[in-house]
Amino acid sequence: MVEVLQIAGSLGVGAFLATLIFLMYRRERINTELMWRDSKKFTEDR
Repeated sequence: MVEVLQIAGSLGVGAFLATLIFLMYRRERINTELMWRDSKKFTEDR
């Protein structure tokens, strides 16, 4: 029973870390896309 709890706990931590990394990565990508779009718009305006 203790082993099951330990496995579940480590899986939960792993899933939490994976979600955190995924969200951070996605946010970075969205930010870079927005910045790239803004710079493209900026060069088009000039």
